[in-house]
Amino acid sequence: MVACARPARDNPKAYLDRLEGEGYDAYSGYNYPNTPETIPGENPYSVMVKASYEIWNQFAADGRKPYIPLVTDGWDARPWGSTPYWYKRSPEEVRDFVTAALRYWHEHPNMRVTPKTPLIFVEAWNELGEGSYIMPTRGDSTRYMDALREGIAKGR
Repeated sequence: MVACARPARDNPKAYLDRLEGEGYDAYSGYNYPNTPETIPGENPYSVMVKASYEIWNQFAADGRKPYIPLVTDGWDARPWGSTPYWYKRSPEEVRDFVTAALRYWHEHPNMRVTPKTPLIFVEAWNELGEGSYIMPTRGDSTRYMDALREGIAKGR
């Protein structure tokens, strides 16, 4: 059982203590778009990537449960009218984030759910209404799928 979580900003240890008490086998997330550095309007994708690295490292520093690195491949919920901020991304940035997640897996053997086969989560394939997608589109064609494939190849 994997909990979608992030350590609480104000008291990460207490939050992780609570999660441990709930009996999960590992941790990961669904997406991490809200960061301390996010400002209203357009944000560089690097802001979300940096915050994700910090979350991965908080789980690694705690070390009591495995963590599956999460790559949020975008965030722009303006089509739903539900966000004051969004991230501008590129296929190259998504590729590099996937590569970094795989490197994290390699560099943190004590955090692995799978001992020999890398496991990361990419959110999401088709969240078009939230700007998180890698599926082919008219505007991007297969550029994000190609970036995913390249990121996996670089991270092996």
